[in-house]
Order: sequence, then C-alpha cells, then structure tokens
Amino acid sequence: MAEQPTPEEVEARKHWRRMKRQDTGLDLFQRAEANLGDLERLKPILLELSRLYNPLVNGPLVDRTTYARIIESAETGRIEEARQLLDARLALYVVQDRAPDVPPACSTEGGSGTGRSL
Repeated sequence: MAEQPTPEEVEARKHWRRMKRQDTGLDLFQRAEANLGDLERLKPILLELSRLYNPLVNGPLVDRTTYARIIESAETGRIEEARQLLDARLALYVVQDRAPDVPPACSTEGGSGTGRSL
C-alpha cells in the first residue's frame, strides 16, 4: 500500500506544475527586457515569444502587431515604450487574480459553474 503524500509535498508538486508552464515564457520575457537596447539579441527572443502559445488569450505570447511595435520602438530609441508594450503582453500571460490551479475554462465566474461548454 502506497503512503499518502504530506500536505507539504502536495503543495510543492502543485507549485512545480504551475511554474512549469511559466518558466520558458517568463525567462524569455526577462531576456527580452534585458536586451531592449540590443536589436540583434532582441529580435530572436521576440520571435520565440511570438511562437509560444498563451492559452489565456488563445494566441501567441507576443502577437505580430506588438512584435512590430516593440521592434519599432527599440529601433527609434524609445526603450521605455518598448518595455511598456512587453510588460502589457507579460501581464496577459501571468494572471495574478485567478486561483493558481483553476484553468480559465473551469472558472465559475459568470457561468453555470460546471466548467463545461454546452
């Protein structure tokens, strides 16, 4: 008979699962922000962010329009504007106000609470 995990072990596993989804995206967002002044490094990072899927918005982490605006801002020396655009996309990826283990489709807000589409 297998032993039941302790509450601490259960919480540690939940944290690992939650962070697993975010690690790559967060790392790329941080690298992009650190390289806003270096277009040669910024472009491939943004390209990778545009290839990664964000299930919270049903689209890429950085969409084409934002990608182009960030590049344009960085090229013209408007680093703060580029940072704000990047931060706005990051905010769509890392949602703070939702329960950590509840996917958006299972949320009970404004629905029947079943988490299923009819």
